[in-house]
This record gives sequence, C-alpha cells and structure tokens, in this order.
Amino acid sequence: MSAWIRTLWNGAIFHGPAFSGLNERRDAFLQGLLIVLVIGLVVGLPGLIGDVVAGLRPNAVEAEMDKAMSEMDQVVQQMRPFLGNMPSGTLDEIIAQIKENMRFGFDIARKVEAMPTILPKPIDRVFQAIGKWASKPFGGSGFPLGGAILSTWLGYGIWVMLFARLLGGRGTLTGFFGATALYAVPHVLGFFAFVPVLGGILGFLAYFWGLAIYVKGTSVSHQLSIERALLAVLLPALIALLVAIISATGLATLIAISMSGAR
Repeated sequence: MSAWIRTLWNGAIFHGPAFSGLNERRDAFLQGLLIVLVIGLVVGLPGLIGDVVAGLRPNAVEAEMDKAMSEMDQVVQQMRPFLGNMPSGTLDEIIAQIKENMRFGFDIARKVEAMPTILPKPIDRVFQAIGKWASKPFGGSGFPLGGAILSTWLGYGIWVMLFARLLGGRGTLTGFFGATALYAVPHVLGFFAFVPVLGGILGFLAYFWGLAIYVKGTSVSHQLSIERALLAVLLPALIALLVAIISATGLATLIAISMSGAR
C-alpha cells in the first residue's frame, strides 16, 4: 500500500519513473482503473456523510422544503433591485405561484417517502446514500478530464490515444491508460468542494494540475515530446468544439432562412 501511495505522490510531482513504471506493468490498465476509482470514491466521501446524516434526520422532506423556501426568499430579495419596473403585486403573484408549485412537488416527495420499504427507513436511506456514493466514479463529467471519473478517462483517452499514434506515438493501450490515470491524483482536492470559495479554487487548481499530469503520462507512454503530447491531448477537445460551433452556426443559419422565408 505504501508503495502504491508513493507512486501516486511521485506522479503528482511529475516524477518520470512513476509514469514509466505504470506504463510497463502487465496489469497497467487495472492499476489505472484502481487509481481513478479510489480517488473518485475519496472525493465523494463528504457527500456520502452528508447524505447519511440527512437520511437519518427525521422529517427530512419537511426540512428540505423549509430550506428550499428560505433559499427562494433570499433569491427574491437579491433580485428585487433589478426588478424595479415590475409592479410589486405582479412579482408577489409570481413568487406565490412558484412556491405553490414547489409545495406540490414536495407533497409528491412526501407521499413517495411514506411508501413502505423492505428495510426500515433509516437503513434504507443509508443504503441509498452508499449506492449514490459508489456510483460517483462511474458518472459523467461536465468537461473532459474534469474529475476522477472513469467514463471520461476511458472515453476521452481513446481519442487521445488515436491522435498520439497519428503524431508518431508508439505506446500500448494498456500502458497509456495506466500512465495517464495519474491525472486523477490532484482531483483528490475535490474532497473540499463543499467549502465555499476554497472548494472552487482547489477544483480549478486540480483541473489544470491533472491536465499537466495527463500530458506527461501521454508523453511517457507514447515516447513523445511534451509538445506533441500536449497536441494529442488538446486536439480531441478542439475538434469537438469546432464541430459544435459549426453545427450551432448551421442551425442558426437554417432558422434565419426559414424565418425569412415565412415572412
């Protein structure tokens, strides 16, 4: 275990042998899978604790409704200065309708909560929290390599592997996934995501730190220069962005043509 943690630390500080050691292992892919999985679970621990505490709390639905209503009132108070032209009565009616819809939704949640379960309610909620926590590494990521998530590590990695080969890389698929899995190490800072301001700063730092480690892993596993490895890592995202821009532009053009034709 200590040797494994040492490998993670050496990868975080860009120590070359950590990457080459993983790249050359026969079980490189399994090691990479383990790295991403473990760190994803560690990052999800605060959420697990919060969900367990919330699940064991009596009248959880009522507490959530009170919290949502309080947050709604705070948002309204913050928006009032920007809604000076709107009649006060109209705004109050809109807010009342929104709150009524929220109460309707919570009534449904309350009825669902009251339905009988096989296990006692507290135990059932704990198991739900554990299931949610265990599935965290298998979820999605809003941005490539934006967290210790298996789907983006594997899905994005396939494209990086392709471009690395096109740029002259000579690495194996298993070695590449083993070496690049070290990108997940800085994302352990996501453990503090619940801390206001600091969590966001650490997440920003973790992303670019992890991206730099990913480039290093690509370079070592494919025997590429850092410049070529960086190009292999960025090209899939740049191409996807370009395709999205072209698609959006084409769609906007078609809409504009159809609207002009309708006139």
